[in-house]
Amino acid sequence: MKRVIEWVKVIALVVVLAFIGAGLLCLIEMMPVHGIEKNLKASADVLVAEGQYPVASSRYGGSLDNWTDAVMISECIYDGKDNSAWNRAMLSLMPETSCVDPIGGLDAIASSISSTGKTDVNYVSYGRYWHGYKVVLKPLLSIKPYMSIRKANLIAMILSVLLVCVLMAYRKCTGIIIPYLLTFMLLMPEAIYKSMQYSTCFYSMQIGLVLLLLFYNKFENDKYIFLFSLIGVITNYVDLLTYPLVPFAITLIAFLFMRRGAIIDNVICIIRAGVAWSLGYGGLWIMKWVLATVTTGFNVLQDAATNAAVRADGGAASLSEVFWTNYNACFGNELRIYILIYIIIALGIKIYHNQVSFRDYFIYLLVMIMPVVWYFVFRQHSIIHTFFTNKEVVVIAMAAMVMCTPWMKKERF
Repeated sequence: MKRVIEWVKVIALVVVLAFIGAGLLCLIEMMPVHGIEKNLKASADVLVAEGQYPVASSRYGGSLDNWTDAVMISECIYDGKDNSAWNRAMLSLMPETSCVDPIGGLDAIASSISSTGKTDVNYVSYGRYWHGYKVVLKPLLSIKPYMSIRKANLIAMILSVLLVCVLMAYRKCTGIIIPYLLTFMLLMPEAIYKSMQYSTCFYSMQIGLVLLLLFYNKFENDKYIFLFSLIGVITNYVDLLTYPLVPFAITLIAFLFMRRGAIIDNVICIIRAGVAWSLGYGGLWIMKWVLATVTTGFNVLQDAATNAAVRADGGAASLSEVFWTNYNACFGNELRIYILIYIIIALGIKIYHNQVSFRDYFIYLLVMIMPVVWYFVFRQHSIIHTFFTNKEVVVIAMAAMVMCTPWMKKERF
């Protein structure tokens, strides 16, 4: 009965957070757009000059997603005079041009505002996502243009990585610092701070790790389900289906490393954490669809169901094709050599100290199959958006490295 009550509390938490998230979006929609309009032309010029998908790193490759960043900016310029703040929050209105050419459309709007002080565009709903990133993005755009936001994002990214490393050292689990940093490099830091689209899941992951490392002792006795449900909520609130599995799985890997339970206990832990994350991630999504449909008169639920069916339909693409296409996109640079070197050295040390354990291999192998399951469910989405869905594969790299990491005698959790 006690465990049933805990799950009821998780569901209640998701519902409460959904209303809090909706309230935050209402407040942000009440913000005037004059400051954003002043910075709009400078923001659009950067995106026009770079193009839709410029190369992220001259050394490691990858690409930015300026297309989606233009959409995100476009959502922040609607003045909302003909709609209530609630409707704007639930429907996430954007210029119709964002569906076809968001960068060109954003540039046209910026040019019109610069020359005439006004613009005349049709707006359409993008209501199947929460677009919670606007809570941060809209105030930033009212102060600084897009390029300045990139610089601020770089600073925030570096500070968050340093914070996680410091907390890992504080918890005496220094053994996973190198795997964490290599995983961070696989996520393409240059792409993270230059593309707001890639930042959402990264910061969801960072928040999950910080909460785990700060309050690890609070998550004993099955309380960790609240952590993973919260990670699901945060990820769904701010993300546009880029690599949402990563915040959950990376935090889970760190949790399993610190937990060190028996095989059965760890398997149960993985299942419970997965269910909790699913309730947070999927539950918040359902709350958005229902709230928007019931209160606005626009059938967001049907729109979401239609798009979900499309995203899950792999068409002619097999699971093998989807997985290996994403795998090669993720590991197509020299970082795979560094990861392989780490695994060989770490495993050698582990064997030397007689720390090889079937328990470790089994539980981390379970985590390593998660991206495969994800690609199976979202085959169509994962084959046409390989340039960002490939980041789900970093879960395999992190799990493999931690699986081979030797235990430190002074570890304290």
